[in-house]
Amino acid sequence: MTLLLSIHGAGDNWAPDAWKKRFQQRLPGRAVVLEGQDQYSAADVRYAAVWKPTPGLLASLPKLEVIFNLGAGVDARAGWPRRDGIDQDAVLGEFDRHGLGEVDDAGLA
Repeated sequence: MTLLLSIHGAGDNWAPDAWKKRFQQRLPGRAVVLEGQDQYSAADVRYAAVWKPTPGLLASLPKLEVIFNLGAGVDARAGWPRRDGIDQDAVLGEFDRHGLGEVDDAGLA
């Protein structure tokens, strides 16, 4: 199981390396990779934690089961179905940097 992070935002709250570190702390022993920085196999990605993901990325993950929208609100995911063929119901949760405690409840731990 690989968790892919695709994070594109401004400011310290959206620093991809900081998000990766937080997830690694909460999910020891799990593969947590950053899009564009780490190597990974698309076939191994079951989960994606995203903020404004790269267009087409989510559709390129053949075994993607769950998408976590890292920000509050639905505006950042509004274009996913049209752009990537993603079912809005696939988005399990939305949380900000203070809500990582909910990761365990989502079945990743």
